[in-house]
Amino acid sequence: MSKNKNDENMTPDESVNAANEQQSAAQEPQSAQNGANTAQDAQSQYMDPSEAEEQKPQDDEKAKLQAKIDYYIDIARRTQADFENYRKRNLTARAEALAEGRLEAVKAFLPVIDNIDRAIAHAKEGDPVTEGLILVRRQIDKTLADLEIQELGTVGEKFDPNLHEAVMQAPAQEGQESGVVAEIFQKGYRMGDKVIRYTMVKVTE
Repeated sequence: MSKNKNDENMTPDESVNAANEQQSAAQEPQSAQNGANTAQDAQSQYMDPSEAEEQKPQDDEKAKLQAKIDYYIDIARRTQADFENYRKRNLTARAEALAEGRLEAVKAFLPVIDNIDRAIAHAKEGDPVTEGLILVRRQIDKTLADLEIQELGTVGEKFDPNLHEAVMQAPAQEGQESGVVAEIFQKGYRMGDKVIRYTMVKVTE
């Protein structure tokens, strides 16, 4: 390294002091930077008590607001569930009321059907009135089928107390079994599994 004239004129002690001063000057910026970083870290780690007090009410407000949101969401869900249950109950009640009304209407109309059947049974074959009654009876059968109403009881079938009402008994004829329907006095009807009217029959002994 080249030395300037001043360095050549310095005594050994003066040279050492100059070197120490240059080293101290070089370390000052680094020390200042380290001090700034330390102050910044301290500031980030420790919050001003006044700022902490301001932050706490904000957190409380957020917690209260979230609690209200959760509360109203829960009410909305419960209301929706209650409405869905009400809708299902209403549909079931309407279906049951419709079925009950249909049964009552058919039950009230059965005596009319019985009279038409009697008229056909005693009418003359080929008579225009008889033909008219037969057409009316066919229309009734179609309407009953559309309403899912079925006739009950046929001659020769096994007696079933769930479907038949035995009003007479008769000895079994040759070739007949006992406990079967020998004659039908009044037709029965049912809708699905529910009997509207039992079939009045005569049963073999």
